[in-house]
Amino acid sequence: MIEKKYQGNYITVTKEVIDGHIFECMSLRAGVQVIPLRGQKILLINESRVHEHGCRCNIVSSWCDKQGRTTLDHATEKLAEEAGLVAADWEEIYNNNHPGAILNARTTFFVCRNVSELSLKLVKPDHGCEVLEQKWFTLDDVFQGIHGGLIWPDNAINYLHRLGLNLPLSKQKNL
Repeated sequence: MIEKKYQGNYITVTKEVIDGHIFECMSLRAGVQVIPLRGQKILLINESRVHEHGCRCNIVSSWCDKQGRTTLDHATEKLAEEAGLVAADWEEIYNNNHPGAILNARTTFFVCRNVSELSLKLVKPDHGCEVLEQKWFTLDDVFQGIHGGLIWPDNAINYLHRLGLNLPLSKQKNL
């Protein structure tokens, strides 16, 4: 029998005993990550994150926290809010939803192309995060950001992997 141990706004923790072994599982609220592409460049945003006590470089991302909205609706809205952009072409490239896994991240990844700026900037809700800047990065920029500590390696490599980009062996050995 699965027993719910904790239910928060973003995380659910359950416990299940199977053949005398205890399995604890964590499931996150569904979320989206958006990878805007312009040619061979990826848009990353640098944001101040109050709950992380600092800043980090990341792609546009969000929890799916509005009832009745699809993951694409959330992705489109966050691209507009966080980056002031709209995209003509959207592709869902990966859905990381694995019920029953020890950690179920429940994240849907999108790539968007034919990106342009909004004519009017949206008023962004205050969630304790503020976008400080946004920049288009080449693959080399991403690797320099990883080694310089500006981009979280797990996130950056995940983006590149989800895009199906082949990483040069000379770069892989340093990761």
